[in-house]
Amino acid sequence: TPELLYPVVDSDISPGGNYLIVCSSAGLSSNRAVLYEIIDNSIVELLTTSPNNVNAVGFSPSGERYFVASGPSSSSSSGNGYLDIYKREGQTYSLEFRYSQTGSYGRVASAAFVNDNSLVLLDGVGGTPTYTLRQLDYNVDTSNWDVTLSVSQGVSSDKVNCFAEKYILLSGSRAIWAPPSDIAF
Repeated sequence: TPELLYPVVDSDISPGGNYLIVCSSAGLSSNRAVLYEIIDNSIVELLTTSPNNVNAVGFSPSGERYFVASGPSSSSSSGNGYLDIYKREGQTYSLEFRYSQTGSYGRVASAAFVNDNSLVLLDGVGGTPTYTLRQLDYNVDTSNWDVTLSVSQGVSSDKVNCFAEKYILLSGSRAIWAPPSDIAF
């Protein structure tokens, strides 16, 4: 599609097949994340953002939310990484929360929703970072996302994925991780 302008890096389709999120990149400042609505076998652009160094996108299991993972935000050591979470309200999606990984060449390399109110991400700092696996949970009392678990787990170039709403797969190091509460059973 013409809105992307650059080669596709990642994409995801909502569970009901009504929305498509695609990110494209051609270097630090040539990035796009485009949300489309799929109507009667055609697509309509709903929202376009331009995060620097976009790495991954994905929908929550119901399609109520999606994320855009990016970073570093500049070519200097002061560049940060971000995970932006968007939430659907009616027919539109708007930015609900921004997680920041600050530090030298900060980045959020990958993420995956565990369920609509929980996600995991891999983030790190440095030119070739060792990633940390973090779990963020939505706090209904504060209407905010809180980091509830951090595990130094990943290695550079890992990707994270979730299946069965509780198991986390790291592709680069081929490790499987489950939340501690599930291990006890």
